[in-house]
Amino acid sequence: NQYIRQAQHKKGFANLVLIGVVVVLVVVSSYFARYKKNKEDIKLDVVVDTLGWKTYTNSKYGFEFQYPQDLQVSESGSYVSQSGTQPDNLETVHVGEIGIQVFSPGIVEGDYGWPERPCGEWSFGPDDKALLSEHTTLDGQKTLHIVSRLFSGTEGASEENDFFCVNYLKNPIVIYYKKTKESEVNKILSTFRFIK
Repeated sequence: NQYIRQAQHKKGFANLVLIGVVVVLVVVSSYFARYKKNKEDIKLDVVVDTLGWKTYTNSKYGFEFQYPQDLQVSESGSYVSQSGTQPDNLETVHVGEIGIQVFSPGIVEGDYGWPERPCGEWSFGPDDKALLSEHTTLDGQKTLHIVSRLFSGTEGASEENDFFCVNYLKNPIVIYYKKTKESEVNKILSTFRFIK
């Protein structure tokens, strides 16, 4: 009887250990699956022949990209906001349909904690809600990708816009463009790099 009880006690203990190991494995594997998902760079799935393209380099804020010769790059300098929710930016660079805004270090709180504008999850559009909000990376930097429906200027009309809010420690940036131009924009974004 004593041997039977000891065997049952050992069997029960072994079952508890087995359950504990399974729980630990599930928790660890789900953590790594989530970590890997968040660490994957934005997949643009485009093959681009950049032969003959120009390279724009912004040494001051630490990024560069290539763009077709027929496009022009312009820099519009800093923007001081008159709004309580829109942060000031240091510079805006335009190339084709893309706008790139550069912000002061420290504007982002936490991994994806952008201010409500321009990269909060609310669009301030007709439905006041982002159509898509996901965590990803751009050239290895933590990035909040948002698709929003914003007012287009025509009364009651709206259009979808893409935002990549990049937590680049040197200077966080926002890349934005109209969703209808996505295929052309992705060719340029596939060449976007941060420089040391």
